[in-house]
Amino acid sequence: MSWIPAALKGLWWDGRGIRRNRRRRTAHLRNPLQDLSTEVLENRVLLATQLIASDVAITTVAPDETFDVPVVYQTLNDSDDPAALQATLFSFNLHFDADALTFVETRDVFAEGLLVTPDVPRLESDPTVLGDDNLAATDTVLVTSYADTDPTVSLGWPNSPVANGQTLYVATFTAKAGFSGTTISFSANQTGNVIGQPAEFSFLAAPLTIHLPAVPPVVTSPLGAIDNHRPTLTWTEVSGANSYEVWLEQLGGVGNPVVNPTVVGNSYTLSADLDIGRYRTWIRANLAAGGTTVWGTGDFQIQTATVINPLPVYGDDPTPTISWSPVVGATSYRVFIDNFTAGGILVADETVTETSFTPTLDFEFGRHHIWVRANGVGNYAAAWSDRAQYYIGPEQLSPLVSTFDTQPLFSWTTLPDVASTQLWVQRGSTVVLTETGLTGTQFNPSSPFTSGAYRWWIRPWHTSGRGGEWSQLGEFFVGGRPTVISPSGTVNDSLPTITWEAVEGAGSYEIYLFNDDGLGLIHRAGGITGTSYSSFPLADGNYRVWIKSYNTNGDSGLWSRSLSFAVDASTSSTSATPTSPLTPTFDTTPTFEWTADATAASSELYLTDGQTVVSLLGLTGTNWTPTTPLATSQWRWWVRARDASNAAGPWSAAATTDTSGRAVVLGPSGTTSDLTPTVVWKPVIGASHYVLQVDNLTTGQNSIIRENTLTATSYTPVSDLTPGDYRAWVRAINGNNDSPGPWSFNVEFTVAVVDKTVIDNPEGVFSDQLRLSSWTTPEEFVKPLQVADSRTTTSPIPADHDEQRRPVPAEDTAITDEVMSDPVFLSVATSAAQHFSSLSQKLVKQRLVFTLSLTLPLEAHTFNNALNERPVRSRI
Repeated sequence: MSWIPAALKGLWWDGRGIRRNRRRRTAHLRNPLQDLSTEVLENRVLLATQLIASDVAITTVAPDETFDVPVVYQTLNDSDDPAALQATLFSFNLHFDADALTFVETRDVFAEGLLVTPDVPRLESDPTVLGDDNLAATDTVLVTSYADTDPTVSLGWPNSPVANGQTLYVATFTAKAGFSGTTISFSANQTGNVIGQPAEFSFLAAPLTIHLPAVPPVVTSPLGAIDNHRPTLTWTEVSGANSYEVWLEQLGGVGNPVVNPTVVGNSYTLSADLDIGRYRTWIRANLAAGGTTVWGTGDFQIQTATVINPLPVYGDDPTPTISWSPVVGATSYRVFIDNFTAGGILVADETVTETSFTPTLDFEFGRHHIWVRANGVGNYAAAWSDRAQYYIGPEQLSPLVSTFDTQPLFSWTTLPDVASTQLWVQRGSTVVLTETGLTGTQFNPSSPFTSGAYRWWIRPWHTSGRGGEWSQLGEFFVGGRPTVISPSGTVNDSLPTITWEAVEGAGSYEIYLFNDDGLGLIHRAGGITGTSYSSFPLADGNYRVWIKSYNTNGDSGLWSRSLSFAVDASTSSTSATPTSPLTPTFDTTPTFEWTADATAASSELYLTDGQTVVSLLGLTGTNWTPTTPLATSQWRWWVRARDASNAAGPWSAAATTDTSGRAVVLGPSGTTSDLTPTVVWKPVIGASHYVLQVDNLTTGQNSIIRENTLTATSYTPVSDLTPGDYRAWVRAINGNNDSPGPWSFNVEFTVAVVDKTVIDNPEGVFSDQLRLSSWTTPEEFVKPLQVADSRTTTSPIPADHDEQRRPVPAEDTAITDEVMSDPVFLSVATSAAQHFSSLSQKLVKQRLVFTLSLTLPLEAHTFNNALNERPVRSRI
């Protein structure tokens, strides 16, 4: 066949093969599969003179998939002449594994010079097959032969060379079921003779390797509806993958992709918030051996529900502003409101672009349900918010505070569409009053309420017959019991203001301040007309306070429940101590003196007589003298030091002086067996001498002792006193002008022959916490009981030393600390039982008879007046 003038430069085969409709992504537009062009695959040299093959091709085919293998011939122009090299004949074989692939057909066969058509597969063992690829994995071939049928050497073969290669044929195969991989290769069957320019023809070993496609990644999260605006994308790992391409798009959105990173590992966390909306995740693996898997996808949606800002459940604003937190990516919000009480009537269905909504029309009576949801890109509707409620109904007006009125008037407001009102009143769990069908706005009970705490509600009824909501809880207290508001908890203010709720009908209030760290009663004051009281500097520690109210007739209400608080105001250990004056004085401009630690840089002075307060800061010395006279009154004062950093130390204990020169009698007190008891009093600064008067209360004899020129601060009777009850006063005489100071507060004592069957020293029986006072047990709390002021004059007052008059000192009716009894703190020790031979034992002290009525073994119980603990009942 040497006469055939066929020029052959080479045969170029696309070794990777082309699957039918195989596509590749050329540009990212809206998703990884949109607007794709045909994938250009790498070519393979089958027969060549000067060609070099590229890498061995790999392609993927799935079982039952049909694919194409094109065979391409290309003339190489080595001398600017398409026919520089010519061959009279060439033949080649295509090898494949018949157990893995089924030959389907050849098509697009180039006919020029075709001698053997590759339509019939032959076994490699067929004697007519001259070439072998030496691969054990192949057993079948397609043999093809071409010759140059044009005798004109100069024209070459084929007669019309194609610059980009001429497809000789396309072989089509189908992968069999169970396919797991195979190879396709070529070998020379007959190379023919070369004429013209010398050259050597040879086939390059470049088999096509075909295997199963890698399993694509499976998107595992997020999937479905989520609220997280920065989700972590996760997927299953792919064997042989060295990285993954991530493509996230917002369905219906613009500017896709949202993200398009290449990552190592099987997760990716968004670094910025995603808007609400629908999303699709695309993941594919980049294989270490080359190529990629197909895309795995997963859909999710961010449907974050709107969060409505808190609304009052019960409101009085007919056009309340409804607001909510912004939702990422929201373009607008839909607000939906109905009136449930009126029968689910639509009130509003508005779309707004802000994060608040104020209705233009008034809400009517009833419970309103409110929902809000965000709208996103592409008309995406996120989840509805939780339902909020706003109720407009009648409001309670009275009674809402503690009151002295035992038949308080119940009153409330009304609204359009309210047909009637139901009233409900309880004391504890007991219903004491219920009324229905009330068409007005008030109700006056026909019977008085007993003292105690009450709760009440109203419920309106709509004209449609639907019941409205029960109102908020209304509370009141019959009996004038105040409620202490502050202070509570731990405060860092050493001058806390005590506040309480007003009592309806109250004319004044009394305060009772108690130290729980062992000091007991530290302050008691009455006649307070407001609902707040600033006391005096309190040392760091624990306190309780009670308040009692008095009506305009002077009748007292019940003590409040106690309110506990702690003071923690000291930030330094530096201290100061009052030194003078510590006793009464006639000097109205006394010099106040104190000592301070070496670490003190400055001092503070606090001075008050209950009406006037003098508070001085930044005193660099340790004394202060008022520039204007102080009022003639009893003054209490405290000092504290500050260190160089201005940190405050603790307040000192209170010091007391009386600028009116009122003497203070120290004793005797209580019951004594001394028939000549010594009367002792504090010295008065500026006094020249003192006047003492003692009355016998038992016989009614006044001035059994009257001394007008005493210069000492004590006096012992020169003769025995008869057993009985006595009262003593002392007054000082001003040495500057011989004017008398006010009488001291009286002191009462009893002279008696001690009956050993009567215990006159309860402190010896009880613990040292015993402080005698009147004591009762109210229904729900323990209170300090008001005790009649022992200074109230029930017998003649000592005659004035110069006018022989008997005026009642105005101060005798005031409440001060010196004469107030503390609340009882009674702890009964186990050993105390031996001191009682019956269930009733009388104790005599300070003319108070204390009766214990015990119904349980005494040694088994401890009694005190702490809040919520019931003390043993007592009678004074």
